[in-house]
Amino acid sequence: MGTDLTLYKMFGKIRAQQNMRGIIYQDMTADQKLHYANECVLALSVEVSELASSWPFASWKTTKIDIDNIEREIIDCFFFLSNIADCFNITTEDLAKRFEAVLENNQRRINDGTHKTMRL
Repeated sequence: MGTDLTLYKMFGKIRAQQNMRGIIYQDMTADQKLHYANECVLALSVEVSELASSWPFASWKTTKIDIDNIEREIIDCFFFLSNIADCFNITTEDLAKRFEAVLENNQRRINDGTHKTMRL
């Protein structure tokens, strides 16, 4: 496995693994998909919390930065996001189009001053 995985291939690998677990989206009812999406979004919130605990996110924290865990938690988040997309029949093509639209909108906001330049 290289670093050339596209979103399409990554989603496909996640979906194949889900199929092995018995989560077969095309066989699920709308209610089953909604229930599973609800479980995935809650699990996603846990993963985001675990991600935040990978570095001292608050001034009073003394934990060390754990790059290995940051990578793992980002991928865990990605898995749940993929599952949620599948529950709502959102394709990688839909996401790619939405990405371009949001990127363009963000650039417009930067250009027109809606989003100010950040100075860290």
